[in-house]
Amino acid sequence: PNYSRQGSVELSGKTVAEVEGWIAQAKAKLAPLVQAGIQVVQSVDDLRAALPEQVIPDDAVGAHSSGRVYLVADRIGSSRQALRTLAHEVVGHLGLERVLGNDFTTLVDKVEKYLRANVKVVAEAAAEVKRRYGDLNPTERTQEIMALLAEQQPSFGLIRELLAKLRLWLAKHGLGSLEAAELNQLLVSAARAVRSEGVTSEEMLTLAPAFARTGDTRTR
Repeated sequence: PNYSRQGSVELSGKTVAEVEGWIAQAKAKLAPLVQAGIQVVQSVDDLRAALPEQVIPDDAVGAHSSGRVYLVADRIGSSRQALRTLAHEVVGHLGLERVLGNDFTTLVDKVEKYLRANVKVVAEAAAEVKRRYGDLNPTERTQEIMALLAEQQPSFGLIRELLAKLRLWLAKHGLGSLEAAELNQLLVSAARAVRSEGVTSEEMLTLAPAFARTGDTRTR
């Protein structure tokens, strides 16, 4: 699975019922998208029991695996943190293609157009993607290019456009708003979601997109 981490093992003292209450509206809106469900567990030990084949870090605050999203109640201290963690897990589970829906085809076409026109930042990102991963299909290549541009060229027009769409998507699904840097990291995670499927937790520690880190809820 992918995990959200808070960077410490301090307990919040919150219960499953409290966290469930904080995310109830968003959970209802997300139900058609996260078909395996969103489950709040009390502790990291409970998360380990739910995912016995995985190595889960002590500071895990959330995870997604096999289509199900998990939050850890006693690592979550506020409604804002609960929604932020849920946003990271759900977007990481769905990936950029499912979040954008019909707009994703337009995105692929735009990237191909920029490559044909030899737009420098896109061409350089594409070359780096090819160096790292070899030949990818257009969908995978587009997502990796977007992830790289979000990391290295966040002011590029196409990235600003994607961030605006992602912000609207979060609001529509009851997940609130994120600060710019965190939203940007969420875009990176979404773009690389498909390629991180099936990666072990130890391997993901070496992959920047696998864990997005945020202020007090550290997601990576």
